Amino acid sequence: MILDYADHNLFANNFGAGFGVDPPPVQNGAISGSVAFTGTADWSNLVYVSANTIPPVQGAPPGNVQITQGTYNAAGTPYEMTDLVYGEYSVSVYQYNFTTHQAKYFGYFDGSVTLSESVPELTGVNFDADWSLLN
Repeated sequence: MILDYADHNLFANNFGAGFGVDPPPVQNGAISGSVAFTGTADWSNLVYVSANTIPPVQGAPPGNVQITQGTYNAAGTPYEMTDLVYGEYSVSVYQYNFTTHQAKYFGYFDGSVTLSESVPELTGVNFDADWSLLN
């Protein structure tokens, strides 16, 4: 059997996108702040600051910023996560091992943050991360 570009929809089926449901409104929430680090830095795996929904979604968090050695400042590394859907989030810093697909958390913002139409941006979400917690 030979297939070509004309054979991609043999039965001429048409599938409606969204099945008659309007797409959700565009929401552009943002969370920003800084992370202060204590202890000896460990760059054996990638480091991220993330905002995850409460309850958490499966897969990658909706807000993610990688911290690299080039952007690292122990006294306070700034971050900003944009294009977040309104809702409640927890903000944390973790090191992710792509070989084992495991995250080790070593810093959390105390409490949760909520983005809404009346509060679309939260600044000053600052917290501490302790490298020794990775051991």
